Amino acid sequence: MIDPHAVGSDIARSRAQYLRRKVARSVVSLLGLNRCGPLATEIVQAIDPVLRIETEYGCLLCRGGHGRLVWRARTFHSEEPETIRWLDGIGQSDCYWDIGANVGLYATYVAKFRKCRVLAFEPESQNYALLIENMVLNKVQFDALPIAVSDHCGIAPLLVPYLTKGGAYNTFGNSGRAGHEQRVFGTTIDDLVANYWLPSPTHIKI
Repeated sequence: MIDPHAVGSDIARSRAQYLRRKVARSVVSLLGLNRCGPLATEIVQAIDPVLRIETEYGCLLCRGGHGRLVWRARTFHSEEPETIRWLDGIGQSDCYWDIGANVGLYATYVAKFRKCRVLAFEPESQNYALLIENMVLNKVQFDALPIAVSDHCGIAPLLVPYLTKGGAYNTFGNSGRAGHEQRVFGTTIDDLVANYWLPSPTHIKI
């Protein structure tokens, strides 16, 4: 299936991508890489792609291995250039909150090159795992919390319409619509500062 207007899903967006995907699946089938045998397991573990994003301050590394992750790396400067300019204005004495941090590229960028206090919030399980990987790849440390920041406190469904690495359009507190649901904890900014003693943000990206 090809859909050039597909958003958020893993549907091929071009004929070239569709053909590459067919070739890749044929190779995987031929080598039996989905059978979970000892050799297949080692081959899959050995495939460990890392993408490089060149910035004026140095190289930002990020985990690859999925088309959406490659796209996020390639469009880091072009997708939201105004966001990058805004991030470059953050100083070392600031506190940056990234709400809905996805795989953590902006949070890692700020921690690595702006060197201020960073808190990243990402409730979706696959994205959170990749966020941690990206933090480790870049040898930086910041507070990464697998919770939703919302206007109310409690445990509620996180609706994930497309269960894919680096996916977006997830919504907290919505249920009954199409998609996978993950039960997560969510709370407000005021609650996090007042009751969990997190530092007040000087900059927030939502």
